[in-house]
Amino acid sequence: ASVDADGRSSADDDDVSVVEESATTASSALFLVDEGDLGDWSDNTDYCEARGLETVSLDDASEEDDLIHLLASNDIESCWLGAQLRRRTWVWHSGALADYLREKLDGRSVPDSNARVVLTAAGNWTIVEDASVAVACKFGSSDTTSSSSKSKKKTLHGAVLAVLIVLCILVCCVICLLGMVFFQRSKLFKDSASNDVIIADSVELMSGAKA
Repeated sequence: ASVDADGRSSADDDDVSVVEESATTASSALFLVDEGDLGDWSDNTDYCEARGLETVSLDDASEEDDLIHLLASNDIESCWLGAQLRRRTWVWHSGALADYLREKLDGRSVPDSNARVVLTAAGNWTIVEDASVAVACKFGSSDTTSSSSKSKKKTLHGAVLAVLIVLCILVCCVICLLGMVFFQRSKLFKDSASNDVIIADSVELMSGAKA
């Protein structure tokens, strides 16, 4: 590593930058919280989507405790949760019903459709209309990946089944069409044979009459 005029090596500079970054960004197995990037709820959504992550959804007390511990241990006062109101019902940003959040907010009045929820390091769930707090994201779980994979397989199976049904219908139509053609040709052949017999009988009768 090179040494500058103050006697610091370039490796020292790298260590400082890592320390500075970790002072504002906290991460756990489930969550990422960045106090250095304060913003409103829309900023939080953009921040997570830009990193291929989800906005925070809490499905049980274990996840709540994990996030609160992450905030408290890194001296971060509060962060956004990815919940919003749709037709007066709390849902996560993914569209899933926020059942655990509704339990935590039970009995509280909701200002309007722009209401959002902030979780503090003290474990308080606060309804706000506008705020500038630490952005927070959630890493995708294996269950989510598995559900997505199953959904894709179901879609593929459905598409294959639809194609097979269409092919069966086409085959049935072709068989019916061929049957109709065969029936018409058979009828014409019978009619032609009947006409030949009639003509032959007529000729025979005329010959007998002349005789």
